Amino acid sequence: MMQGATNMSAGMVAARDLLTNYTPNLPVNRVMILVTDGEWNQGTDPVATAATLAANNIKCHTIGLLTGGSADVLRSIADATGGKCFMVNDQAGLDAAFREIASQLPIVLTQ
Repeated sequence: MMQGATNMSAGMVAARDLLTNYTPNLPVNRVMILVTDGEWNQGTDPVATAATLAANNIKCHTIGLLTGGSADVLRSIADATGGKCFMVNDQAGLDAAFREIASQLPIVLTQ
């Protein structure tokens, strides 16, 4: 059994800060993808952190690389922010998850 330290909130907060401090000349959709191979077992509750993402209009898609107890947490994070949750166990599943996320991203062409 692997027992690593998984602090999902630390990465979520760092990405939130980066996304909220980015101020381009054009309107942007703020989207993050949380990829994890573990269950939250360190740091702040990531579901509570997801509420701060939603308050900052940041959508968080989640991808779990292992099945287990993390599925409920990852679903809650995605639901709270309007994102999608994917549980994958191989390269094909990971590719499909990224393809689906990419297909949902708006594209704006400027000249």
